[in-house]
Amino acid sequence: MAEEVIPFIMGPIKPPREEDPTPGEKDAFEIDFRRITSILTNLDAELGVKFSGMKPAYLRGLRVAKASFPGLTFGGLEPKSGQFGFGLICPEDIGLTTFDVAATGAWQDILAVDGEPTPPKRRMYVYQGLLTIGVPYRYLKLTVNELPYSPFDVELLQIVKKLHKPYNFIEFLGPILIHLSGKSSVRGKSSIAGTVTTIPIGLKYAEYDYLKVER
Repeated sequence: MAEEVIPFIMGPIKPPREEDPTPGEKDAFEIDFRRITSILTNLDAELGVKFSGMKPAYLRGLRVAKASFPGLTFGGLEPKSGQFGFGLICPEDIGLTTFDVAATGAWQDILAVDGEPTPPKRRMYVYQGLLTIGVPYRYLKLTVNELPYSPFDVELLQIVKKLHKPYNFIEFLGPILIHLSGKSSVRGKSSIAGTVTTIPIGLKYAEYDYLKVER
């Protein structure tokens, strides 16, 4: 059966080159993707299902990363020197110290997810949505590689919204690919002023020399 293809949101750029992983690299991806899915499933079962459902996009992200890091093999969650790996996105990966945002109730910049093309800190991202805790967003607007997309009503796209839980998952209309020189930003408008923790749900693919650094 042919592998499912999930189109990326990339703005105006052309799709980057891809390279198939070796059987060993594919095995490492399968094992560690299950580990990451388990972490998210323990947080919320439906969030885990939604993340797992984007597996073809994350596997395609691996193929893009494989072509983008020539000479490096894929080492999963625990890469070694001479390899690249992947993992969930942390605040420091996108130039933040925390994912907390002081929402004003008006349109404002929330976060920016940018690639890094310079060795030994090269990294790229695939992310599919935002996990938010606290004050709810009413509207979001994406800009990907300098192409602004139309604002959308968050309430129409929320997948996980449990009244007994303090967080929501807002899934985009497709996974966003941010290549090494790519850029993306998210603006939002909250319902009221207050603090909202805004976490991009997705994976970073990065060189070992970047991943090994304590942050």
